[in-house]
Amino acid sequence: MIPNIFNLERENNFRERKKNVFFKHDFLHKEVFLNHLDSLDMIIMDMPHITFVNVPDYFMTLPITESFLKRKKTTQIHSLERNSEILPYHIKHQHAVIALLCCNTINDLVGFLTQIKNCLAPDGIFIASFIGDNFIQKLKNAFTHAELDITGKMTQRFHPVIDIKQIGSLLQRAQFSLPLTHIDNYSVTYKNPITLIQDIRGMGYSNCLTDSPSNLRKDVFFKALANLKENLVNHPFDIDVITAIGRAYSDYQQKSLLPGSATISLKDALK
Repeated sequence: MIPNIFNLERENNFRERKKNVFFKHDFLHKEVFLNHLDSLDMIIMDMPHITFVNVPDYFMTLPITESFLKRKKTTQIHSLERNSEILPYHIKHQHAVIALLCCNTINDLVGFLTQIKNCLAPDGIFIASFIGDNFIQKLKNAFTHAELDITGKMTQRFHPVIDIKQIGSLLQRAQFSLPLTHIDNYSVTYKNPITLIQDIRGMGYSNCLTDSPSNLRKDVFFKALANLKENLVNHPFDIDVITAIGRAYSDYQQKSLLPGSATISLKDALK
């Protein structure tokens, strides 16, 4: 049975409340999105049908996006908000699916990835981004230490995060071909921790755990801000973003050779 860790209704409410101010806090999403387009641009194939998941509408009107779609001869675009773990039934035969920083809070991630793999055309490409552990860990340390210092106990307030090895394994379990993963680091300089908290809330990344903790005490919150300030002064705030890429199977893809089919020995090759 898949554990129900995340409350998607709560997450959707957070995202909806911040929709009108998201453009003030979109720097990370925009940078990651443009990197996704660069990655797809290096793949020599047309992409007539593309699905964008949790990509803001105004990203689609960026000159670089319009140029990309023109180069890829894209004629059909689906733009979805990931407000459930079920893809719409009409999403089929896609040449590319881009999921922008929206897969960290899926309960049945293998099931979701399998749905995406099944909606791809042969040799179709899936690219997704995940917030890395270092971002969550820095915040978690600041708030955990504050709560322990003041109340003597610790409350689970931060989402569990999967690492790059787990993501690679999940791509394989969903039966993607040619799975790849890599990490990009983004450094952001903040003058004060309040701005950092505003960015997190503005992105819609508030706590959406099913077992919602009690409200955070004000004295704990301000102590956590003080802890964060110590780390922010003269130090950039690093955010790791994991990118995962997988392809639907195609007969034209390069395949591994069968054991014993090599024409020269490894010893000779290394001479």
